[in-house]
Amino acid sequence: MALNPSSRDIQKLHLEINQIMNQRFLITATAVSIFGIMAAQALQGNSSGSGIKIDRLGIVSVAINLVLLFLSLLHLLLRKYARILTSYLNVSGNSGWEREWKKFRSRRRFLHRYIGYDTPQFLVFLILFVLTLFYPIVVSVAQTLEQNPTLSVRALPAEAFLPDRLSMNVLEANVLLFAIFLAIRFVLGSLVGGEEVYDEWWQRLADEPVEQKAVVGTDQRSINNS
Repeated sequence: MALNPSSRDIQKLHLEINQIMNQRFLITATAVSIFGIMAAQALQGNSSGSGIKIDRLGIVSVAINLVLLFLSLLHLLLRKYARILTSYLNVSGNSGWEREWKKFRSRRRFLHRYIGYDTPQFLVFLILFVLTLFYPIVVSVAQTLEQNPTLSVRALPAEAFLPDRLSMNVLEANVLLFAIFLAIRFVLGSLVGGEEVYDEWWQRLADEPVEQKAVVGTDQRSINNS
């Protein structure tokens, strides 16, 4: 069964791929915006002016990491969908750009290696996760130093880093979410597969023989009647 899309099909696929690329960029921008808004709200002191509530800061950090985890999974699934479409255009022979672009990216030179947009966007998510993981601790230490100007960081007690059991639970939850994020990126990302996998799938589909449909009509009925 040869892959033979029409011109309108090809145009639709190109528009769909461009839309997916824009959606992935918007997801990354949304992750940065959510981190900034929620972190800024959590850093505000309470109404009595007694300072920042570290417990609220920790709970908000877990909420931020949950949102980042969902967005990173959606980001990965959109990459899979885009690769399925680009592989179809490549195997069907309807996009010389996809073939040439694939060859260009295969040139893995050290100084001129193409990293694309996927790796930089992954680094954005990685930085956001690390900041969310440590900023409750950093704020707690900064608040302790502000209340005790004579102390140095080395002289701070352990309670300044993790003031209570809730802070320890928050840290453990954030570490777990960070580990899940890395697993999604590297384990699930490898299962999603690269373009070679989808090229093979489309090629197998193209190599399948066309099924012979039974002839149904007056001629067939006349043969049966005879």
